[in-house]
Amino acid sequence: MLVETEQYTYQKIAEDLKQKITVSKFAGNRLPSERTLAREYSLNRMTIRKALDILEKEEKIFKLGPRGTFIGKEPLDAIETKQKTIGFVLANREIFDEHPSLKQARISVVVAGYLLYPDPIENEFNRVLVDSVGYGRCATEYLATLGHRRIALINGPSYQKFLNVHYGYLKAITDAGIAYNEDLVFRCEKDALADGYRIARTIIDTVRPTAIVAANDRLALGALHACAEKGLTVPGDISIIGVGDFDDSRISNPPLTTIGIDREALAKSALDLLYGLLRHGQRSSPQTCAAPFRLIERRSCNKIA
Repeated sequence: MLVETEQYTYQKIAEDLKQKITVSKFAGNRLPSERTLAREYSLNRMTIRKALDILEKEEKIFKLGPRGTFIGKEPLDAIETKQKTIGFVLANREIFDEHPSLKQARISVVVAGYLLYPDPIENEFNRVLVDSVGYGRCATEYLATLGHRRIALINGPSYQKFLNVHYGYLKAITDAGIAYNEDLVFRCEKDALADGYRIARTIIDTVRPTAIVAANDRLALGALHACAEKGLTVPGDISIIGVGDFDDSRISNPPLTTIGIDREALAKSALDLLYGLLRHGQRSSPQTCAAPFRLIERRSCNKIA
């Protein structure tokens, strides 16, 4: 006989509610109250609340205090109704979907991310950015100073920061007197480790560069795995540099040379900018400031003979 523990019960209720949400069981995209659900399931409100917490964590529902519980992912404009919100810091994300809500809310906003090229949407917000043209250029220049001339680029999707990385790569090879070769430039649909692995296998089988610039450390670590699988040594046969200084990059084999982003400085600058807006109000035009980055030399890059 199955004994239904409290944990099993609220998980079961959560699954049942998810199924009802899927088939649009609830009118007006709104869940019944906890009291009503407790009565329908013949359970106490604490068990119902735990089930709802599961759905909220999975972003199936969102709560608006006395207004009730609603189906779907919480929109930014709903946050204003839950509490007295006076400012946002949006960290490293695309903001296009939230743009109307942010404008309508009329609260102070700082975007902390990787924007550089002018864009009509982003230019409406205050920004703390990392110069993605700059770090793309820095990574490529470093390989050029080691004597590499066939430098491949594993880039991410067509987001602005990755377009910037490509521009930085182009500037670096041009300054080094290296002819641009589009066969050495690769773009991934995503920027995950698996994408870096897949593209690096293609690179190894076709163009065989002496070095790879990866637009972030996930792509670089994927390239490391591909090289090992293909029997190539890093940095003996090929040098690899990433961006981001992720934790796994410090313990990879070999440890990954990378461009480190000063995240503490980025966060501090974003908060300082936000506090300034709250104290003094919005200037006539949005403000922009930059967070620093630096080259971190480890053991995945070598001078070419």
